[in-house]
Amino acid sequence: MKTQILDAAQRRFEQYGLLKVTMDEIAQDIGMGKASLYYYFPTKEALFKSVLSREHEGLLDRVTALVEDPAPVSEKLHRYVSLRLEHFFHLINLQVLELQISAKLRPVLRATFDEFAKRESKLLEAMIREGKADGELSVGSPESVAAAFLHVMQGLRLRLVRDATTHRWDPDALGDVRKEFALIAEILIRGMCTPCDNKGVRRHRHNRIRST
Repeated sequence: MKTQILDAAQRRFEQYGLLKVTMDEIAQDIGMGKASLYYYFPTKEALFKSVLSREHEGLLDRVTALVEDPAPVSEKLHRYVSLRLEHFFHLINLQVLELQISAKLRPVLRATFDEFAKRESKLLEAMIREGKADGELSVGSPESVAAAFLHVMQGLRLRLVRDATTHRWDPDALGDVRKEFALIAEILIRGMCTPCDNKGVRRHRHNRIRST
């Protein structure tokens, strides 16, 4: 039942935004009484937080699978950047940007995003630690590098938020955004990779890096 509620709420939030959606409408969408809906979620804000948390959990699950993938770490980091960008687009569809101005919702968003960032950073650190252990990456503290890498990704996201003129992205603009993220990722990842030896081969067990 919770899954049905979250699915219905997400469809509403994506179409109209949290501020315009009512609990009555969500209850009607799934043929449930409003009192029953409040049993599962006491407020609309709590319901939205659960929808947002589910989106975060989905990304964390995909990044966890990425950590366990046997591919070279450089390739996994490229895929991570792509996954993170798609996650950001999903948040745009949830019209999170319009909530930034809400004093009531800002603490909820901040707490949810802070907890998500901590878990995301740990997964990113695990990938970088693996690359360092294998000799694929030449870095110092994996924890510090992961934090810096994540901060760059967050900075790019803030730049996109600043440039957004609506709560939804024009599909024609997505290609350019993906290219920019891929370029930044390439610069960062190449900077971390172990230099080639005199035969042009990287000194780690995986003898390749994703090409530009």
